[in-house]
Amino acid sequence: MIEEPSFKEDAEQGSGQVVDRMEAFLRHPERSLIRLSIPIMIGMGIHILYSIADMIFVGRLGGDAIAAVTFAGSFLFFMFSISSVSVGAQSLIARRLGARDPDGANRAAAHALLIGISLGVLFFFLGQPFAGELLRLVGAKEQAMVMGTAYMKILFLGAPLLFFNAASRSILTGEGDTKTPVIILSVSTGLNIVLDPIFIYLLGWGVPGAAWATLVAMLVSFLAYFAFLFVRKASYVSFSLPYWTPSWEVLWSILKVGIPASLTMMIMSIGGMCFHRILSIYGTSAVAAFGLGGRVDMVIVLPFIGVSTALLSLVGMYYGASRADLVDRIASYAIRWTLFASVLFGCLIFIFPTPFLRVFTNDPSVIGMGKTYLRYMAFAYPMIAFGMNSGRILQGLGLGMPSLVITSTRVLLVSVPLAYLFTRVLGMGLSSVWVAMLMSGCVSTLISFLWLRISLRSIPGRTPSEPEEGFSSSIPPPYP
Repeated sequence: MIEEPSFKEDAEQGSGQVVDRMEAFLRHPERSLIRLSIPIMIGMGIHILYSIADMIFVGRLGGDAIAAVTFAGSFLFFMFSISSVSVGAQSLIARRLGARDPDGANRAAAHALLIGISLGVLFFFLGQPFAGELLRLVGAKEQAMVMGTAYMKILFLGAPLLFFNAASRSILTGEGDTKTPVIILSVSTGLNIVLDPIFIYLLGWGVPGAAWATLVAMLVSFLAYFAFLFVRKASYVSFSLPYWTPSWEVLWSILKVGIPASLTMMIMSIGGMCFHRILSIYGTSAVAAFGLGGRVDMVIVLPFIGVSTALLSLVGMYYGASRADLVDRIASYAIRWTLFASVLFGCLIFIFPTPFLRVFTNDPSVIGMGKTYLRYMAFAYPMIAFGMNSGRILQGLGLGMPSLVITSTRVLLVSVPLAYLFTRVLGMGLSSVWVAMLMSGCVSTLISFLWLRISLRSIPGRTPSEPEEGFSSSIPPPYP
């Protein structure tokens, strides 16, 4: 039996809480995954609730308003994509803690904030002048473009806040604290939901009112994270002055995972813009249906996001502690459960798509197109579940490129070209776009499985005869 390393022997004074947490992570992997995942799910659930509420309030302004927020949302997602560079910090912090290197974790945290602040300032100054042109590129027209431009310009004001918040969240998640980000998100999102109808209807600001409500929520999150990290100093990591000295070694350790993660999200964002452009030939209703269907997808994939985000931290800690057995064990456990859940959710959506869409709109055209979209997507949920988990496992191992290559293949080489071919060349109609998405999912799932299997086999310290739990022959069966 392999003896578990004692973090208590090497921990500095005052770090007892994280020491106990690390011991629990090592002794109870499955329980730790659940404990870390649940707050993330709650937080994402609250964020999705905001997204749903925001779209409900905006949806009452008409189809052009829905399309405007959908178009502009592509670029908001683009900023979120860039902020995903902080995933590299989450991975590095987890690995440094697993290797009993608190100084390394501190440097990673300080550099994460440096990167986030720099990117936020860049978007603040460059985003607003080109808002209208960016929307024109993705097919926005007339009123949808006017409202979307106003919406985007306001959101770009909050870019520094968005990037600082993303970096802070990754720091806390990397050290195993998933509760604090949820509390902060809950408060800011609740405020956002309250402010939406006030700004949109009571003050008569319309679509820009939704953006102002979001900006206020970002500011509240920023103040909360700043107070937690720098005023109360309640996190495990330290932000003492020496750790802020730029180090190319630390930056590279973050960016070699963070840049591919960010580019992966960017490609997904660009893919969404391309689909908006492709769908625009079918009218505003098609774009609106795609946007509303995406909101439903967010609800379905919520558990997968929670599990995979927690999985990154745990895999990083186990990898840093040289526990290949625990990496295999927790990876297999997470994939089995999420595949099982994805099949159940897919069946639910396939049978009952309409009630989910009626939450947002009563437009029969939008609902009709949205129903078709959701019924196709029901078959994609198991592939999404596996893809999310495999990508986060690889990032936890310090490997950023696999997710980038897989996503690039799925979006740029398969789904977008096929959707264009089906609709613009072969004239196959709107449903062919959803078919292209499914076909790309099959390709990316196969690549993900093969890459994950090879990577788990090559973890340092594993003996040639040591099997990988759950990955010795095939994808784990879709049941716990």
